[in-house]
Amino acid sequence: MHGQVLILLGPFVDANNTKVMEGEACLSGSEEPACLEEVYVRFFAELRKGLEPLRAARLATQVFILPSLDEAVNFHPLPQPPMDIMLAQWLEEEATDLLQLQQMGVRFLSNPAHIELNGIKVSITSADALSPILREMVLRPEGRKVEEALRLLLKQRCLFPAVPRDPAQVYEAKAQALDFPWDGISPQICIFPSPLAVMNGAVVENTFFVNPGALCRQAASGSFAELWIQPAEGVSTMKDRVRVDLKKLG
Repeated sequence: MHGQVLILLGPFVDANNTKVMEGEACLSGSEEPACLEEVYVRFFAELRKGLEPLRAARLATQVFILPSLDEAVNFHPLPQPPMDIMLAQWLEEEATDLLQLQQMGVRFLSNPAHIELNGIKVSITSADALSPILREMVLRPEGRKVEEALRLLLKQRCLFPAVPRDPAQVYEAKAQALDFPWDGISPQICIFPSPLAVMNGAVVENTFFVNPGALCRQAASGSFAELWIQPAEGVSTMKDRVRVDLKKLG
């Protein structure tokens, strides 16, 4: 049985990849260097093929896609516009598969994104929201440092409250999009990658934090997070409603 929601976080073509940085990116099955436009065209074609069965199933899976600051053709700081807006004009007539993804009902979200799924408030970003807060913590807290950092994030009502900004790529004129939009209410689930896997499954102030890790790594097997969410009937806390399993590839 397919999951009801699939969330894909960029980067999809990583600007930090050695081949990309050296201008030697190749398409699968070829050793000839390809331009980034060709790489993205192939990526969207493969993505469309992979998502078609999920969208065509009787119980169709909702699919959400977020861009990243590390995207190879990233032209925008945080908050980033949806990826289809970022790339459709650049790809022009080569954007056929991207447009088909839109027609299939795949939702391209901004980064960060604040959405509601079956009444559950969810905040998502492809940037590490934990490490900047830890770097700002000078005094050792009484409790666990990671949980205290996450608590500070929630109290600030913002995914990236540190000033000067960290990450630095923030467009201040639109920085309000980094804030939680629910009138002082924190998200019930907060999803973002971080090198600190210990935050995975942490529950702070009734907010469940999920660290999906990185699906593709150069020196190790990647990972993804699988969430199981129970209906609210008879269950009062997110800790009791949500289970997260970290799955490793390979």
